[in-house]
Amino acid sequence: MEPTQTPDVVPSPVPADVNAAPSDAAVDVAAGAQAPATTEHVEVPATTPSAGELGDLIAKSGGGAFGLIAALIAVVGGTAGFKLWTKISEQKHEQSMKKLDIEQANAGLSGAQPPPCQAAHHTLVADIKSLQARAAALEARVEKLEKASAGFDPSVDVGDLEERVEVLEKSFRKKARTLGGE
Repeated sequence: MEPTQTPDVVPSPVPADVNAAPSDAAVDVAAGAQAPATTEHVEVPATTPSAGELGDLIAKSGGGAFGLIAALIAVVGGTAGFKLWTKISEQKHEQSMKKLDIEQANAGLSGAQPPPCQAAHHTLVADIKSLQARAAALEARVEKLEKASAGFDPSVDVGDLEERVEVLEKSFRKKARTLGGE
């Protein structure tokens, strides 16, 4: 039998026939040489079983929990389950490799920040210092204005002051008439 390569074929070892006549390979094995490996190909279905096939499988196995377990094994053990499992394991492997790369990069810096992060950190520190200086200048201006406005009486009634000014103006006019003779 000639081995052929197809994507849905899995090789399995062929047991040697005990009653068969010794071949050249058996003589080579006895002489210490390695025998060529022979393989037989078993075909695996390319699709997952359909609902009808699962129902037949459950019915053949007697139904109940045992039938459900057999159907579950058929679905999970099929090629779709195998492909899913290989994808998941590949993704986990890639994730662990990325994690190792990151850990190696961090170990190479001995816990220090990378140079681009250090530059960004220095610019942020400079911005914070300039903002703190501006805040201190504004606080000084506010304190100065508070001191200047401390003499103001907030209970002053502007309407009352206007009335007092009018009374004073009338009295000045009266004095001016009496003195100057308007």
